[in-house]
Amino acid sequence: MMRTQTIVTTLVAALAAASCTTPRDVAIGEEATIPFPETGIRSWHAEDDRSLWVLDNRDRWYRVELMQPCIGLPFAYALGFDTRTPGRFDRFSAILYDGQRCQVSSIKRSAPPPTKEERRKAQEPAPEE
Repeated sequence: MMRTQTIVTTLVAALAAASCTTPRDVAIGEEATIPFPETGIRSWHAEDDRSLWVLDNRDRWYRVELMQPCIGLPFAYALGFDTRTPGRFDRFSAILYDGQRCQVSSIKRSAPPPTKEERRKAQEPAPEE
């Protein structure tokens, strides 16, 4: 009986350790997950009602796309991150804001979000020649 208990305890410990390991570092543009709790989320920036950038605690940016609009997201001061999959924020997770549960459709590694200056320049009409 004691030996069975030891084997079960060892297996549970091994599975717990495996679920906490950080996945390989993915390239920009590839589908990704943000592991919890060792990485977690440090900051975020909403672009519009359907997308935001998320910065993890290791200074890696991710582009998160939502399945439906999350009304008012660009004006949010705080968000909740609902991790349905234990130990990570992924495409099965959701953003919680102002009574809304906004389902994630994809998370991809990303470059940092554009600065205000870069966004302003991108919206300017091209000079005519």
